[in-house]
Amino acid sequence: MLPPPTLTLHPALPSDIPLLAHIYRLAFSPGKLYTSLFSACSPTEIELKMGKRFAKWIADPKSEVLKAVNAEDEIVGFAFWDLPEPLEGWPKEAEEEGPRKLREFSEGTRVEVARDFFARLDAHEETLPKRSFHLQMIATDPRHQRTGAARLLIEQLAVEADREGVEVHLDATEEGLPVYPRFGYDAVGDPIVANDGSFEVQAMKAQPPSS
Repeated sequence: MLPPPTLTLHPALPSDIPLLAHIYRLAFSPGKLYTSLFSACSPTEIELKMGKRFAKWIADPKSEVLKAVNAEDEIVGFAFWDLPEPLEGWPKEAEEEGPRKLREFSEGTRVEVARDFFARLDAHEETLPKRSFHLQMIATDPRHQRTGAARLLIEQLAVEADREGVEVHLDATEEGLPVYPRFGYDAVGDPIVANDGSFEVQAMKAQPPSS
């Protein structure tokens, strides 16, 4: 008999939100984007604002939020992606969910830089095919690095993309950029650079594995 897997994936629950928001902050705060925009913000306020966003994503039928859980039942990482639009279109109740991009910035945010950057990022996302996955966010708790959580989540996304026969899109931070080519992602176009040059993200795309 095979031993049980070290990590398993499960849909995130509302009760997971405080920990997901905490992992988000721990994982992203060392990066250039976070440091440039949010380093002067209260960590508590950042996590509260992210908690509101996680609540919306978990409830949104157009999104999937998965958590990676270890053998001790600890959440060690998560990923959140937008689902491809069904061939028959989204049900009416999904279309009535309201705006998906709620940009409420915490006190201390460099708002001018943030608004300009996210406006251009959102404009880019509007150009993506509706029949595609969009990996919005993936993070591992720094205390559980190198446990395979990110790989497991990315591979699960590839399985779902292969089943649907559609592309996967993402926007990689400078820290994450070296990781994705290992999983079949290629850079698309020029990076989106902050208007003060302090950070950038690179659009990337992967074809379904069986294409």
